Amino acid sequence: MKSLKIFLILFCASFILTSCLEEIPLTNSESKSFLVIESTITNEYKFQTVKLSRTIELDSLNSIKETNAIVVIKDDSNNSFNFTETDDGIYVSNNEFEAELNKNYTLEITTKDGKRYTSKQQKIAGVNEMDSLEAKLGTKTNGEEGINIVVNSNTTDENAQYYRYEYEETYKIIAPLWSNQKLEIIIDEFPFSEVALVTDPVDNKICYNTINSSDIIQTETTLLSGNDVNFNVHFLGKNDFKVSHRYSVLVKQYVENLEAYTYFNTLKKLSESQGIFTQNQPGLVVGNISSVSDIDENVIGFFEVVSVSEKRIFFNYEEYYPDGEVDYISDCVITAPPLLAVAAFPGQKPPQTSPLVNALKQNSIFYLLNSEPTEQLIGNYLLVPRECGDCTVLGSNVKPTFWID
Repeated sequence: MKSLKIFLILFCASFILTSCLEEIPLTNSESKSFLVIESTITNEYKFQTVKLSRTIELDSLNSIKETNAIVVIKDDSNNSFNFTETDDGIYVSNNEFEAELNKNYTLEITTKDGKRYTSKQQKIAGVNEMDSLEAKLGTKTNGEEGINIVVNSNTTDENAQYYRYEYEETYKIIAPLWSNQKLEIIIDEFPFSEVALVTDPVDNKICYNTINSSDIIQTETTLLSGNDVNFNVHFLGKNDFKVSHRYSVLVKQYVENLEAYTYFNTLKKLSESQGIFTQNQPGLVVGNISSVSDIDENVIGFFEVVSVSEKRIFFNYEEYYPDGEVDYISDCVITAPPLLAVAAFPGQKPPQTSPLVNALKQNSIFYLLNSEPTEQLIGNYLLVPRECGDCTVLGSNVKPTFWID
């Protein structure tokens, strides 16, 4: 989802690139295919990644992966780092390496049709290690109460002035109406419908879900007396389902140069604009990658080399709201359909169907035996929507390796 959102923003930018001061004809027949490049090389010793794709029709939400390309990154010490395509459009370095201070790096790409592309030289602008990551109570400008995720860092490096952030949030899910038993359909043939209560072998009471940030998040310190960063990276509303129980967030801080900061900041403004293709169009959105084969060809994307720092925190909801409670993501209505349908009125022939079997087929699951049937809950089994008793609908029942209870 994150890549798709960035792709859509970049795609819009490509049209502004070619006709900033003219009317933009938004017809598919006139739309072009642009190479889209996503690559951030860091000072982490790891396998680095380059992603390649192509735009298609303007009104489509899809992109075509650019396959079978030759990808290499070179530094100014005559070192070359070759990449291999591990999945469609995803190229991973053959060996682990890290971007080093005071070295310039260049990305070179040759596509399967022989076209060549190259980036401007890039190097690490500065370094600023994150000092702390905190969760603090706060209020948005609209009055909404919640929890701010705040980054604190400071450095004596005068070149560390521009920052971009990404985060990965993971949260615990507890199915509120869980049972270790389930109803299985034994016979699905009216009027001999039959179900059986059996032990559920799947542990689906507690799950975890992870979501990556998708917005462009930036700040700068150029207007401050020093390079201290105190920045709200993320806000979680008091009633956000993600903070219902236990929550964790991993924040990455990238130190950018001015060129990269300006590029992504412009894309951010475009994504937030209500009408990109209006009379108030901004100036050219130019990346740092160009075509060697065709100087008139537009290329979308930015190759950047950055330093990175990261931290992770955990917290429980009751640490901030000891008397509060977050509503579950579903209403969790309890039903008790009968095994065989009953007539709506005396003397009327009942429908030839099994309401219980139908409910099980339509994603309801067993919760409890109905020990005290009522006119509204007449069946022998209480059922709930699957997401209320099976957390795997909303996440994975495999605890992440980093998770701390």
